[in-house]
Amino acid sequence: MFIIMVLFEPINEGFALSPAFPIQGISLPADAWHLIDDVESPTTNMTQCKEGGKHIPFPSIDAVNYYSDGKVLFTTLWLSSQFKPVQNMTELYRSYAFFIVPSSIYNNTQTYEVTLEWNVTHPNIWTRKYHEWSPIAGFDKVLLQENVSNNYLGSFETGKNYVDLSMDLGASGYPTQYSVVSYEKEVFIRKDGFPCSLIDITDAVHIPPPEYVLSALPNSFVLRPGGENKIELQLKSNSSMPAEVFFSSEPIDGLNSTIVPEEAFVSSLGLATSTLYIKALDNATYLPHTLRVNAKTTIPIKVMNQVTQTIGPSLDVRSITKNTDVIITIQPPLTIPEQINSFLTYWVNPFTGAYSVIATIGTGILGWRIGKRKSRSK
Repeated sequence: MFIIMVLFEPINEGFALSPAFPIQGISLPADAWHLIDDVESPTTNMTQCKEGGKHIPFPSIDAVNYYSDGKVLFTTLWLSSQFKPVQNMTELYRSYAFFIVPSSIYNNTQTYEVTLEWNVTHPNIWTRKYHEWSPIAGFDKVLLQENVSNNYLGSFETGKNYVDLSMDLGASGYPTQYSVVSYEKEVFIRKDGFPCSLIDITDAVHIPPPEYVLSALPNSFVLRPGGENKIELQLKSNSSMPAEVFFSSEPIDGLNSTIVPEEAFVSSLGLATSTLYIKALDNATYLPHTLRVNAKTTIPIKVMNQVTQTIGPSLDVRSITKNTDVIITIQPPLTIPEQINSFLTYWVNPFTGAYSVIATIGTGILGWRIGKRKSRSK
């Protein structure tokens, strides 16, 4: 497998490299094309576009792999079928691309993109471009552009089901945290003569993957039917990217669980907390129960929509779910002798507050009686 590399002179030799990480990947739903309603394709009927595109053999993206040595980000777009050169002249445009959005404390939408594209105006040429997109919609800077032959083996190979792309991270300042989105775009003419523009875009993934630690305090306790307890949930972030977190618990017969609040926000390297309230119902089974608590975190990002040149909404982001277990032991209700013993133990035990109250009251009464007797003697 050949890998293409975008070569740039380092911007600043003093910059540290981006994080290196081994190959990681995501799988995608089959045939996840979305309709683009733009100047090239004013149609709004997705069904007609899918039907009209059956005569053009372009595959969708089934999966994406990413890895980096800290200097270059490498991606492989795995296609649903074999790559085929453009042969049908009803196809107007095809591109394979990915872009990165470096994490910024200023919450801007700076975007860098690598695109390998074919256009019907130059039918024998594939063009590789490297863009820096401005936070202001409609402006970009072309950092690299080169034309390659129709059978450019550095990125794809006829009969194989992949396309390879790469980006030199030095041109974006070797970001320490960034998000990546890959996509494929097709523009073609339907059999009825109308144009269609479709895009197959992946979820946003974060590099390096954020790390979170979920804990429950306490993580075990005993309840009897009708008894209640509360647990503090803590989600610790080891990522510099702020995230949204949704807490949930998996249901268990005989236990009523409520989390307040269910949604929270965890700041950069911060801590999100919530409270889990547990009540044992009358039908609870008398044995230990394992309550699974989940914390689903997402880091929404906004990127420049490369198709419409506007600031688009947050993309679908791969969530990260952490979980922890709480052991709840349900014991049967106290018998009458046990209730009496518990009562006596509580009220007579010198280490309980009840004993102190009784001793204080008794001491006060005794002092009052002694004072009363002294008064009578006088």
